[in-house]
Amino acid sequence: MKILIIAQEPPIRPDQVVTGNAIRTSQLTDALEHAGHAVTHAWKSRKSGSNGPGDHTFSNSDELRGLLMQSEADIYLVTYWKLMDFMPFSAPVPVILDFLAPRALELLFEEPDSLREHLRQMDIALSKTDLVLTGNDRQRQLMLLPVLQSGLDLSGGAGVLCVPLAAQATDMPMSDPRKDGWKLFSGGVDWPWRNSKAYERAIEESPAVKQGKVEFVNIAGSYVLANDKSQDKSKRPESLIPYQAYLERLRTEGHIGMDLAEKNLERETSQPFRILEFLRHGMPVITNSWLPIASDIRRYRSEEHTSELQSQFRISYAV
Repeated sequence: MKILIIAQEPPIRPDQVVTGNAIRTSQLTDALEHAGHAVTHAWKSRKSGSNGPGDHTFSNSDELRGLLMQSEADIYLVTYWKLMDFMPFSAPVPVILDFLAPRALELLFEEPDSLREHLRQMDIALSKTDLVLTGNDRQRQLMLLPVLQSGLDLSGGAGVLCVPLAAQATDMPMSDPRKDGWKLFSGGVDWPWRNSKAYERAIEESPAVKQGKVEFVNIAGSYVLANDKSQDKSKRPESLIPYQAYLERLRTEGHIGMDLAEKNLERETSQPFRILEFLRHGMPVITNSWLPIASDIRRYRSEEHTSELQSQFRISYAV
């Protein structure tokens, strides 16, 4: 089967800072190709008229329609919901939408005044789809009513399916904390709905860090696709690094991963890529008990590996 993946950015380049959406698209591509499907990509260009020989970019609806006809695909897989604005209402083949992040909940913290208009646009986008994918079951439950309202028939049990984020295990960490000293990794993008400052301060002020027993490595910064005015870059120095360099640091230096944030509706449905990166590199994880992935971490008894750190950091964590 030929599948055309329509994304908001080019395929992942490990030598650059990458987004969660790019990682997700890469994972979907790998899974589909492993299952024997032929996958091609099209992505939105930031410059109108940038298409050239061999390019698979589009900047408007007409250019995308041309790519759809040229692709001769059996399925269109759209990996970001706003790209549905460019899709026709009656596509010649089934349209699958990967609705990874609960955008409506994000807007509660980012642009609450635009929420009503956003929901109207989301209803139109969903009406163009034949199947919706989510990253975890909480997100699936959240999407059932909007998808039903958009007109998609859910009586057969399909319509909204959960396709979890993937994580391919790597080799065991190369660093021995008993010889090299402990390193605690954290970080990620600063979002209005993700507030980690209190936890970061608790770590930075902990006796373990102040006395040099543990090094706190916080790799954080602004969203790579954001406009310059969309995020306040004065909050912290930019420290995001290319994806391959990040993975190399986890492989050669990683001992513990931390992903903690204040509880809110958006966070209760989230599944950070950071946690999976920590786990697939053999690192125990300190995270919030109410995250969807927390029950899986408990199931595999990861808390046994981090129990000795609780007294050092003097913060409350669940796993």
